[in-house]
Amino acid sequence: MTTIRDAYEAGVDAVLADNTLNKGGFADAIRTVLVSNFTNAEATAWIDAMAAEYNRLGQTNTDTYGQWRNQIIDLGKATALELFDALQVNITGLAESVPAIESALLIDLRDERDSVDAAIDRFDVLIAAEPNGTVGRLVKDEMRGSKARLRERKQRLRAAIEAITGDPDGL
Repeated sequence: MTTIRDAYEAGVDAVLADNTLNKGGFADAIRTVLVSNFTNAEATAWIDAMAAEYNRLGQTNTDTYGQWRNQIIDLGKATALELFDALQVNITGLAESVPAIESALLIDLRDERDSVDAAIDRFDVLIAAEPNGTVGRLVKDEMRGSKARLRERKQRLRAAIEAITGDPDGL
């Protein structure tokens, strides 16, 4: 499961690897995780909103990216991630977090859709390979029922993807 914490962790790793990393570099690191429908502008807005939220909650002295980056460096990875976890309710409540959350959800929905497709294909092979005797017909009927349920699941996944992107089959 992909989460916004995973994306934040990628940004933390990038900052700790390069203490002078600018906001664009942090955004690029986030986008290595949130690869679905998450633009650079959305990543930058999310970074600015998180920096402002950390400041609002008294975790930094100003709401600038530089101060927030310096805090991450000072805290180190483990503590920076623990602080993110502690503040996650506030962070997920930010309007700028919505595109990040949707991107993470899209990744998971598309992965599940693709897994369901693969399972349907496997059922086709299994059904074709099953002998035609009495037991074979019963087994085939059960597999066809399972395949039908998988198709229904795929349609629900496509509907969820379409609700976010407008395209149920888009990458």
